Amino acid sequence: ENIKQPLAHSLIFSSHNTYLIGEQVMGVSMATAYSRAIEMGCRCLEIDCWDGGWADHYEPIVTHGHAACSTIRAREAISAIAACYEALPPALRTPLILSLEMHCTIPQQAKLAAMFREILGEALMLPTDGQLRSPAHLMGRILLKGRVLAANHAAFKSSGYAAPPADMATPPRGPSRSESDPTTHSSRSVADARAQCGGC
Repeated sequence: ENIKQPLAHSLIFSSHNTYLIGEQVMGVSMATAYSRAIEMGCRCLEIDCWDGGWADHYEPIVTHGHAACSTIRAREAISAIAACYEALPPALRTPLILSLEMHCTIPQQAKLAAMFREILGEALMLPTDGQLRSPAHLMGRILLKGRVLAANHAAFKSSGYAAPPADMATPPRGPSRSESDPTTHSSRSVADARAQCGGC
């Protein structure tokens, strides 16, 4: 009730696999699912980030890995989030947390970081002194949640990319997506998808 307490003292209405419409193995990924979640009051949304392909012009995608779900471009998801959040009345613009499940390689993480800065603009809350502010202090701000690689991590040195200070999450886990059109639906069978997904 007291929005002047630190954010960690708050109960936050959260969404898991926010981008999915339907079930987790054969569901459809949609950018509008983020808008719907925000309008329903969710203030912690999940973004599962994967490589969109190996060529330089490809950008990260959002999908449920090791399943037969469709994909959306990360840029579309972030844009939908930004537009819906900005359209809320100021009193409802309580801090919004984007929980990143990061599977991207370092070059694609760098693209994703640049995307967040470009699309979210001034709403993006960058780290300051490491203190977790209160919801009152964070009204109208969007926070990224995820593990951060140190700026001197070997992955950055080997990639040739500079390390963004706050927008990087975990090193890649699992296989990257192929260089096919990132918006196409996987042709994997349901049985194969369920086996790889471990029954999730």
